[in-house]
Amino acid sequence: MLSEKAQMKLAVFLPSLRGGGAERSMLSICRSMCKANVRVDLVLMTARGEYLNQIPPGVRLVDLNSPHLWTSLPSLIRYLRRERPDTICSAMPLANGIAAWARMLSMVNARLFPSEHNSESLIFGDIDVAKYHILPLLSGENSRKMV
Repeated sequence: MLSEKAQMKLAVFLPSLRGGGAERSMLSICRSMCKANVRVDLVLMTARGEYLNQIPPGVRLVDLNSPHLWTSLPSLIRYLRRERPDTICSAMPLANGIAAWARMLSMVNARLFPSEHNSESLIFGDIDVAKYHILPLLSGENSRKMV
């Protein structure tokens, strides 16, 4: 068992806990990490949704209380600077981008694990500007490869 000082810190960033597969998956990750003695913060843009009552014991809820994902960026940066997690997990396209920007702007040396469970072509169709210019910036990709 790790000492309190050596305990790994995980931040899970989501827009909310409104019912969906990504939210359910991230709650499952929170549950598993708590069982592995990882300190878990569930950082939400806004603490709303059907799954709020399913937050596992031991997971600390951090409500950024932001009306939109873009406006949550400054609060997420402050959270990262204050708490200095070892790892940040995020899910959903825009939340992944906000997490990447917050990590970079906070200058916190945390690993970032964004996850996406939708096909970008289903979300953006044939919008080339989004596929070749905006998505790589949000996801932190350095190349302009076809998505």
